[in-house]
Amino acid sequence: MTQNKIPAGQLPVADPAGLGRYVEALAKRAGTLGVEAADMAGRAEDIAEQVHRQADALTEMRGQVQDIAASNRQILDETGQAESDIRTSHQRMTQAQAAIKVALDDVLSLTDGITRIEQRLPGLEQSLDQVGRVSADIERIARQTNLLALNATIEAARAGEAGRGFAVVAGEVKTLSRQTAEAVTEIQQTLAALTRQIRDLIAESGEASGKASAARAGSGQIGEAVRDIDHACTTIAATQRTVSAIAAHSRDNQASCDALVGGITRLSDTGDRMRTGIADVAQGTRNVLTLSEDLIELTAEAGVETVDTPYIQAAIAGAAEVSRRFEAGLDAGRVTLDALWDEAYQPVPGTAPQKFTTRALPFYQTALADVLEGLAALTPQTILCVATDRQGYLPVHNKRFSHPHRPDDAEWNGQHSRDRIMMTDRTAQAGLKSTKPFLVQTYRRRLGSKVELLKDVSAPILVKGRRWGVLRLCYTP
Repeated sequence: MTQNKIPAGQLPVADPAGLGRYVEALAKRAGTLGVEAADMAGRAEDIAEQVHRQADALTEMRGQVQDIAASNRQILDETGQAESDIRTSHQRMTQAQAAIKVALDDVLSLTDGITRIEQRLPGLEQSLDQVGRVSADIERIARQTNLLALNATIEAARAGEAGRGFAVVAGEVKTLSRQTAEAVTEIQQTLAALTRQIRDLIAESGEASGKASAARAGSGQIGEAVRDIDHACTTIAATQRTVSAIAAHSRDNQASCDALVGGITRLSDTGDRMRTGIADVAQGTRNVLTLSEDLIELTAEAGVETVDTPYIQAAIAGAAEVSRRFEAGLDAGRVTLDALWDEAYQPVPGTAPQKFTTRALPFYQTALADVLEGLAALTPQTILCVATDRQGYLPVHNKRFSHPHRPDDAEWNGQHSRDRIMMTDRTAQAGLKSTKPFLVQTYRRRLGSKVELLKDVSAPILVKGRRWGVLRLCYTP
């Protein structure tokens, strides 16, 4: 729009004919500003919600990392204890290994000694047999000597006085023969006892030798056992090194977890500041949106025709028609005030979004359907027209949004089956709280995963002087 050049020191003179155009242009620009502000506020809220979810995720992640750090500390403590136990076990196993090797050498030495003794025992038995034979010869000689002494004694007696000296010698020989015989008898008894003992020893040594031989033959198995112990010692040493490495990694992990917790905490703090800043931006944008909506309302109230005027007029007229029909229904007895103000909403099982019924629902369906459907077809830009009670209950919706409910398909239902639900969003609540003859709002409507930018004009529905709710007419800006 071009402007005429104003002479210096002069103010422009109001042009009554062009004032309406200026106001209309101002209202149009205010509407555009409101649309942009609504879009910005909605996006800021989406970002704030995303930041909020991320902050929650970071908080949860921080808790998980702290749990991991605590578990890692437990692992570190248990690894240190295991490392100490393995070190002690390795020392004891090494000592046992040395003791077993010494004991094995002693066993093998004992086996060799037993074998040598067993090998010598037969020679000792032979020597004893030889002594026995010599003893037998001495005994025979003693008997013969005794017989000879007896004969000599007899001959000495015959010789008389001349054989007296010979008789003395014969007596001594006889005494020596007797003593020899007694000594031989004692020797033979000793040899017999010694022979029995030697034979018993030979028998026992044979058994011991057999066991010693078996022990020597089994030394290979003992050696294999020792080699197994050697391998176990090597394995324990390797395990000790592995546990030490695990402990070192656990300490590194602990440091990393601590650093990660610190980083997440700082990131979470930054997210909190961002969330606060975004919330401030969103609030400021909503303030701009509110000012633009107020400007549109003031322009409409001033009687200036704008792009929103047809929708404002239609909403006011539609609300008046609904009020007339409700009062007519009361007068005709087709509904009662108690039913119209029934807030005992009964949930419909298995519905998502949740649907409800009230006592006045059949009346709503006959009284509202054609009025709302006609207003929804006001212009190609009109999206919907609904009536909600003072709690936001929407008993009847337009046909395009009133398809039969689909079980287990909340996404589809959120876009196509929206009758009998509760409207609790900010725009709906603002319309219900407004005391103005009409309220213009711009907002982002979310239907499942779908988002639309709409304008909303609401007008109060009065029944017998009481505010029943509002009529809402929504269209694309």
